[in-house]
Amino acid sequence: MLKKSINKSDHILFIAPPLDRILNIRYNLGILKTKTYGYLGPLNIATYLKKNGFNTSVYNANLKRNNDRETEDQAWKNIKDDICFLLKSKNPSIIGISILTPQLEFAIKIARFIKEVNKNIIIVVGGWHPTFMPEVTINIPFFNFVVRGEGEDTMLELVKALIENDLHQAIANPYIEDPMKTRPYKIKKCLAKPLLM
Repeated sequence: MLKKSINKSDHILFIAPPLDRILNIRYNLGILKTKTYGYLGPLNIATYLKKNGFNTSVYNANLKRNNDRETEDQAWKNIKDDICFLLKSKNPSIIGISILTPQLEFAIKIARFIKEVNKNIIIVVGGWHPTFMPEVTINIPFFNFVVRGEGEDTMLELVKALIENDLHQAIANPYIEDPMKTRPYKIKKCLAKPLLM
């Protein structure tokens, strides 16, 4: 049984953790002055879920609200403020975070903050890092699920499974960690931690 029931009307928020924004501050690279771009993974999956009737939005933590110079501490304060605003205004049940390996530190920081605000939010991670290092990624305490590879169909199956409260049946070849740690199921596209009461 899941800690929290999920409904089709619940909001799903996707987050692209900062990379250029923080590296620019740490190493004075000037990246944000010349290019700021969106990450296609979260946008594609959010759009796919929206086309399937779900409420979604995307937050790109690389984008700043203004052109003011910021320290790393200021950047994190602004990112946390933005996420707090989204948690209050959208009240998401599920948050998807797309991670490149250099973003892992930042994704963990964001997930830890989200769990401090609301421990019942389900955090699903995907992207290059989780795809190639799924077992390492699923063992990070703030992540509930790992989606490997192209995530559109897997994320849709996972969300439907959460709504139906039936992870085993609804996800094709899931990896769901046994609560007693006795035997994990085999991996294909999705890894999960138990969300038991």
